[in-house]
Amino acid sequence: MNTDWFIRFEEYLHGQMGREEKSVFEAELSSNEEMNAAFQVYRTIEAEMNLEIQQHERRDELSRSLDQLNGKYFSTGSRQSTRVVSLLSRQSIRALLAVAASLLVLLVVYALFFQSSRSPEYLAENYVDTHLRQLSQTMDASQDHLQLGISAYNEGDFDRALEHFQQVLKNAPDNYEAFKNIGLVYLMTGQYEMALQQFDELAEMENLYSNPGKFLKAVTLMRRNEATDKQEAKNLLEQVVREDASGRDQAEEWLKSF
Repeated sequence: MNTDWFIRFEEYLHGQMGREEKSVFEAELSSNEEMNAAFQVYRTIEAEMNLEIQQHERRDELSRSLDQLNGKYFSTGSRQSTRVVSLLSRQSIRALLAVAASLLVLLVVYALFFQSSRSPEYLAENYVDTHLRQLSQTMDASQDHLQLGISAYNEGDFDRALEHFQQVLKNAPDNYEAFKNIGLVYLMTGQYEMALQQFDELAEMENLYSNPGKFLKAVTLMRRNEATDKQEAKNLLEQVVREDASGRDQAEEWLKSF
């Protein structure tokens, strides 16, 4: 996180920015989620800090009033003054609270970022971006539609990729690779129900050396992130680990975050 943000937060909250600088700052807040989260925390702390300063000033005012009453009605020699000595000036209190606010913002934003970075939805999205955006090309020249489908998929043309993969299944209904890739097309395009159905059927396929059906279904549920998806994904990941199925190492790592 950029520590210069605190200076800009302070300038913005105290009206020290020009009109153009203020517009730029507000636009950046709208587009930068991390910065916006830090600003909301800082603004809350700033409000609490101002309240504390006001209370401190009221205590000083009360102390002065007691001094006046004491001098008016009591002898200074016969009774000890009730004057309360302020140990900290307004400026020093503000400086100390500003330091505390900055540290608290850092801690809160770090906690928010860490929590979001370990959420199932984030983990799934990161896995998709890292492992599923590109498919490996097959070297089997006899499966033209499969190769064309993979090329289209890697180019982001998912409609054309789906057509090629479906054509492969027309010619070879048990083609595991095409079956899996159709599920991935649905996953990449947000058609989660179709993807889940595809991966369910993939998980039922037998005589495969390595079947990623359950693992990919868990990824889909984590990415969709609806009401019961997290628990269902957790159950599937546990099955993957128990059965030593495809995706076991990743599943075992993810389960630490559930």
